[in-house]
Amino acid sequence: MKQADKKLTAHLQTECKTILTEGRCEAEECEGVTVYGLAMYQGDKPVAVISDISSYRSNVEELVALCNRAQVTKDTIWDVVDDYLT
Repeated sequence: MKQADKKLTAHLQTECKTILTEGRCEAEECEGVTVYGLAMYQGDKPVAVISDISSYRSNVEELVALCNRAQVTKDTIWDVVDDYLT
């Protein structure tokens, strides 16, 4: 295998993909409300899950798209979400 191919393969194996998640709020004040979050995968392995970001799907869809466009990593995802919410 050529060196360039090895580098590309290594990059693809470490690249993260972020997807939207959906769940139910479990806190007493919002019990049963649908909430959205995100899950970050490296290959087929989940490396970060933030399950309750907002009850507004479109807001979290925007955040997920931003994470994928900016190639956010598992090391920075928490900071990105925190910045997005403030």
